[in-house]
Amino acid sequence: MVDQSVLKALKILDTLGESDQGVSLSELANLLGFPTSTTHRLLKTLESQGYVEKDSISGRYAVGSKVLYLQIASTNRLRLVRAAFPHLRVLTHVTDETANLSTLSDGRVVYLESVAADRAIGLYAPPGSIAPAYCTAMGKVLLSNLGEIELHQWLAEHELTAVTANTITNSAVLKTQLLEIRNQGYAIDNEEWVEGVRCVAAPIQDYTGRVVAAASVSIPLARFTDDRKQDVLRAVKQACTAISKDLGYR
Repeated sequence: MVDQSVLKALKILDTLGESDQGVSLSELANLLGFPTSTTHRLLKTLESQGYVEKDSISGRYAVGSKVLYLQIASTNRLRLVRAAFPHLRVLTHVTDETANLSTLSDGRVVYLESVAADRAIGLYAPPGSIAPAYCTAMGKVLLSNLGEIELHQWLAEHELTAVTANTITNSAVLKTQLLEIRNQGYAIDNEEWVEGVRCVAAPIQDYTGRVVAAASVSIPLARFTDDRKQDVLRAVKQACTAISKDLGYR
C-alpha cells in the first residue's frame, strides 16, 4: 500500500528540484493540486529535516542541503562500486569463493556488491541486502574504525541479539575484539551470522584515509581450513588495498 503523505512529500521534492528560482506555497499547491494547508504542513516537515529550505526574503521554497548530501552520498557509493567491482572479480577468481562489498548505514551492514563463485551456492547476498554489523566480518571491520564517541553511541542504540551460538552478545567482549580488529587490520566472523559459514574481511579507505567500506570473502566451514586461512586473508587484504588505491588512498 502506498502512503499518500509520503507520495505527496516526494512530489513536492520533485517539483522543487525542477525549479531554479524556488516555488511559493501557493504556486506549489496549485501546481500539485494539493490543499494549501496540506502543502504547508508537508513543507514544514521537510524543512525541519533539512530536505527543504525557505528563503527568508522571498518566502519561496527550494530543495535543502539534505538532498544535496544524499546526492553526493549516492555518487560516492556509485564510484566506490565501480572502483571495487574489478577487484572483487579478481578476489572471487583467486579464492573461488564469493566476494562482497559493503558499507555501514544506520548502524547496519548494507551490501553494495557481491560476486558469486560458481560453487558458492547460497552464499550470494544481492546488492541492497542488510545484515547486523556486530556479527559479520565486514560489519566488525567497519565498527572497529568508528571513533570512540561514535562506537559508544552505536552500542547504546543497538541490542546485541544472538543470531547463532557463536554470536557475541556482550558489549565489553565486542569492544575488546573490535580493538584487536582495528590493530590487526582484518576480521574473521566465526559462524556468528550464518552457521557453517565464515567470512574474512578487511577495510577499504578513501583518499583521506577514512575507512568507507569493507570487502570480504564468504567461505563454508568445510572449506575454511588452516592451510587456506592465510591465503584467503592475503587475497582479501590485497583486494582492499587495490580498491583503496583506486579511490585515491596513498
